[in-house]
Amino acid sequence: MPKVSFRSIEERDLETIRQWRNSPEIARNMFSSGIITEQQQFAWYESVCRGERGNCWFVESDGLAVGYASLARAERAEDTYEFGLYIGNQIVANGGTVPLSYSTLCKKHSRRYMLIR
Repeated sequence: MPKVSFRSIEERDLETIRQWRNSPEIARNMFSSGIITEQQQFAWYESVCRGERGNCWFVESDGLAVGYASLARAERAEDTYEFGLYIGNQIVANGGTVPLSYSTLCKKHSRRYMLIR
């Protein structure tokens, strides 16, 4: 089974995440399917990943960048959280163990995050 790990998103990850987010496979499942610019991506990073609203993770499997996960407080409801999850690396997107491990770890981090808050 692959070793799946989560780490905080860093500025160096923004372009990879933006490319994933702008792919038709990911964009069609988002609330907004428009193309994300570099400026919009950085504003998102500052607001969500570095702000007070939540946590964002870069997901790797055996050292390979595979996806993104987040848990953030909704903008309009203080006691409501939004969970984001996608596998952006299409090489592993259709595999069996990576999505399963990815989903399990997201649930684990979500519970821990909610207990901390």
